[in-house]
Amino acid sequence: MKQLVKLSLVPLLAANLFASSFIFVEEGVSLPLADGSVVYSGTPVEVIGNEGDNVKVKVKGVVGDKEPSSVYATKNLVLILAKAKDAGMIKKSGDEATVELLVPAKNVTDSQDKAWDKSADRYYEKCTQCHAGKVIVEHTMLEWDALYGSMKEFANPSEEDTALVMRYLRAFAKDGILKD
Repeated sequence: MKQLVKLSLVPLLAANLFASSFIFVEEGVSLPLADGSVVYSGTPVEVIGNEGDNVKVKVKGVVGDKEPSSVYATKNLVLILAKAKDAGMIKKSGDEATVELLVPAKNVTDSQDKAWDKSADRYYEKCTQCHAGKVIVEHTMLEWDALYGSMKEFANPSEEDTALVMRYLRAFAKDGILKD
């Protein structure tokens, strides 16, 4: 019976190791890494290994010609996911790009809600002062850029507020990478 339990736990542990996870940043919008790279709050990652207090993660996205060391969520190059220390760290295959980064384990969560909680709170705090919260998925990333730009004067956001709100709006937009 003990062997059956051990054998049934192995697939569960492997599934958890390679499950979709997210970057959780307590302060600010980005997380500077020990090697000089940066990963941004809410970025979806694939955990590919453990190294002490750190986990090795894979970030998937696209790279533009102007910033060859930055990985973006989509081809419109609006929602940044990570900046590698140098462009050589990024592996390209057609339109897709991946970068592997070593991230403190405490900054990786399996909870999409936890990863985006601060951005969601800031959105509702700043964007519902004058009107009800909008259904985010009704607009594209670029539409949100224009809408937020036209209304942000009323909310008087800080730079960090704007960065958090725009990441949230872009990630959950009609053409974003996440769904509520």
